[in-house]
Amino acid sequence: MKKVAVDASTLVGRKVVSIDRTDGAKFVFDDGTWMLLRLSGTERCSDCTLKADSAAASARLAREATEWVLKGLKHPLKRAEPKSGFGVFLERHGRTILGLFVLALVVHDVFGPHGYIAMRRTQGEIDRVRKDLDRLNKKSGTGRSGSRAENRSAVD
Repeated sequence: MKKVAVDASTLVGRKVVSIDRTDGAKFVFDDGTWMLLRLSGTERCSDCTLKADSAAASARLAREATEWVLKGLKHPLKRAEPKSGFGVFLERHGRTILGLFVLALVVHDVFGPHGYIAMRRTQGEIDRVRKDLDRLNKKSGTGRSGSRAENRSAVD
């Protein structure tokens, strides 16, 4: 927050008796009313707390303080645009949809045609075929040719 030098002897048309900066800026006025202005530490907003003797005096002070704050703004306030139906839907269900997509990807990676289980099954079939070939070659007594054996050892 940028500090500026301001004459704070009067504020919102009232004489200021004291200013307490312990928790924001608390202005105590000569008629016993006071106004505390605090900036939020997490959002772009402020908080204004008022105290007056009656509801009418409190409403009048609130109106004067609001006019004072709005007059001091460099940029006019914009009203929030209403969100479209799809925006509201995404805001409400976006995390659930994202979670479902991640779950679908995990299931596909594990159980899909090229997933972990399919690859293990394919590797098991390859090992079984190699064992069958080795067994058949031993029975026939031919063995593998040298170049095939070298290729197999290079692949393994």
